[in-house]
Amino acid sequence: MTCLLVMFLGLQVTATETLTDYVLVYGLNEEGAEWHSVAFVAGEGEYDGKLVAENVEFVANTEFKVNCGETWFGGATDDSFYLIHSGWCTNITLSSDGSNFHINEAGTYTFVLALGEDAIAMDVVGFNTPQPESGYVLHYGKQGGEWQDKAFVAGEGDYEGKLVAADVVFQPYTEFGVMCGDTWYGGMTSSSESKYWIHATWCTDIPLSTGEGVNNFIIYEGGIYTFILTVDGEDMTFTVNGFNRRGDMNGDGQVDIADVNAIINMMLGKVLVNPAADLTNDSQVDISDVNYVINIMLGNM
Repeated sequence: MTCLLVMFLGLQVTATETLTDYVLVYGLNEEGAEWHSVAFVAGEGEYDGKLVAENVEFVANTEFKVNCGETWFGGATDDSFYLIHSGWCTNITLSSDGSNFHINEAGTYTFVLALGEDAIAMDVVGFNTPQPESGYVLHYGKQGGEWQDKAFVAGEGDYEGKLVAADVVFQPYTEFGVMCGDTWYGGMTSSSESKYWIHATWCTDIPLSTGEGVNNFIIYEGGIYTFILTVDGEDMTFTVNGFNRRGDMNGDGQVDIADVNAIINMMLGKVLVNPAADLTNDSQVDISDVNYVINIMLGNM
């Protein structure tokens, strides 16, 4: 079986390596894209007792699964892909016939499988070495639930001179603030609302405040976000990347009649009002916002 599998995939392995029946299969999930395969081999040294596919070149947004004979292993999730990133890339459970894994950062990666009696776990090695922490921490979660922390680090490239907390997974209605030591930074608002909403219509250069009257920020849309802090003396602002296109109320990547219906249902009180639906910025969701989405659909906006 192993020899036939190797011949079929055209794999080359040095004489010192021991082939297994496990194969990494990866590529871009788009029409006409070429997918590639690399066999897992018995690990040595720090990987002794495990299976390894070393130094595999990934372009941005590569998807992959693990194959063994007629069985495919992916991620145990209901999403269309299972995102792997530097925040969590160890002891990832493989699921038989699970969804494709997905890595959005191009790079050279090593995949390590640990075969247990009842489960297979995977480590992904090769992400950028974490940069020194800045002292600022993104603190996020839901009231009454378990909250998590993500340290801000010095940014590079487009974010040079700023502090970044990248690729943070948020569930819908997640609240957050920024901590530095014992100081809590949130949103200062004069409105009667108890939260400071962040949504797709404004997510850049948002001022951070500390002291009395500061509220938690809250993000309505679940998703994967990157937070960028700009610290200028005592003033601090932040930008949030990762929102859907303006007017895309259901998050399907396009603006169409479904988004019009979503706003109408908010107007009628059938669903909770999403602040991002206030596309005309008049502090209410009404027929003007419906017309705004229709104009986007017609290419007038």
